[in-house]
Amino acid sequence: MEKYGKALNERKEIAKRMLIDEVVADIVNGVSKRDVLTKLREGIYTYATQPTMSVTQSYRYWNDAMEAMKINYEAGIEEKRKVLWNRYENLYQNSLELGNYKNARACLADMAKLFGIASPEKQEITVNDAVISFGFGKNV
Repeated sequence: MEKYGKALNERKEIAKRMLIDEVVADIVNGVSKRDVLTKLREGIYTYATQPTMSVTQSYRYWNDAMEAMKINYEAGIEEKRKVLWNRYENLYQNSLELGNYKNARACLADMAKLFGIASPEKQEITVNDAVISFGFGKNV
């Protein structure tokens, strides 16, 4: 009996993840929050496990979908950082091999700036003898 209950819980969990994926797809395709919540409450989604849903439960699914999108976005950003870092390393290495030290130095400077290794440049604007300092990089 316990085995049957475990299999049932696994199917419910899979259906829940599929429903969250459907909600994410709608959000990405520009469906409004109100329409998504209405579809959840009315059980319109393919993987809805019940014909109707409470407002609270529909908001939980909305929040789960938003969290899933956030996790996917952050994972994508990290992957892009790794790819960009590798490309800069290749440019730097190729420049060194060709003896183009100016380009190699520029690669290092860009890498330091883009990946937050170097401190930000001081930003100031002078207008009518008044200096406006943006204070980037200052520890306040």
